[in-house]
Amino acid sequence: MRGLAEYYYTQYNVLEILGKLGRINFDMERVAAGLLAIKEEFKQVNPSVKGWLKALELKGRGFKDLIDLLLYATSLTYNINFLTRDKQLINFLRKCGEDIGIIMYEEEFIAKYR
Repeated sequence: MRGLAEYYYTQYNVLEILGKLGRINFDMERVAAGLLAIKEEFKQVNPSVKGWLKALELKGRGFKDLIDLLLYATSLTYNINFLTRDKQLINFLRKCGEDIGIIMYEEEFIAKYR
């Protein structure tokens, strides 16, 4: 299935991964292999000023997780599908009238592409 899709990441994704790993026991070699795979196989995208401002606006509207907002806003500004497992984020964005057409919910994504 190689070549059917492009996958993107930001440094915020890596920051979030490291933050979660820092709370559990992990295998350093496995983490290194995963991070290397991300760096080699995914395309890095950097948020634009418009994306940063959008995330800040949404944070001011009441959503606490700035990292998730930065990831969403980056996807939105570059028109890249955004894969998430965070139903609270989706519900918040829907309630705010934001474009959720770019969002792919993780469970639906897995079911669709199994």
